[in-house]
Amino acid sequence: MERWERLFFDLESSFSALETQELADLVQEHIRAEAAQLRMWQRCAGALGQDIELETTGPTPVRGIVTSVAPQWVLLTAQGRPILVPTAAIISFAAPRSVGEAGKTGANPSPSEVTLNRALRTLSRDRQLVTVVAGTRQHAGVLGQVSADHITVVSGGYGEWEQRRQPKAVVIATSHISYLHGGR
Repeated sequence: MERWERLFFDLESSFSALETQELADLVQEHIRAEAAQLRMWQRCAGALGQDIELETTGPTPVRGIVTSVAPQWVLLTAQGRPILVPTAAIISFAAPRSVGEAGKTGANPSPSEVTLNRALRTLSRDRQLVTVVAGTRQHAGVLGQVSADHITVVSGGYGEWEQRRQPKAVVIATSHISYLHGGR
């Protein structure tokens, strides 16, 4: 009987090891499948509060602390100045440590409501001075009209002493905004 007991013990051990390996493989496959669903903005949301460097479609990288994230934009703060980066303009980003995901719903309570256009309309409404970087060009002024696929940056005429100047308006396709920051 001893021989049969060893045989069944070996069989049970082999089966148990196989079950354990199959379970580990299944868990790894689920992890890979979940990671395949992540969007770039969710990885950025995992870096909330961290200092990161974004490579964008603009001429130079943008560096700052991630303060807010939504599916269509990432808000950084650098030297006390806000920098709004459309996620479509992000090529890559580097963080000092590994960044995880913020979850499928994002970092903010209702990110689907906070679109890039809504953020731009808020800046337009508040008449904030901004510099819009689109490709290799920079356009300083206040945001005028924010339309479905473009914005207007009005330069000149936004200060009391400049009201006599003829303002110049530049129309920029929203899809080509690399980033924008507060001030000139």
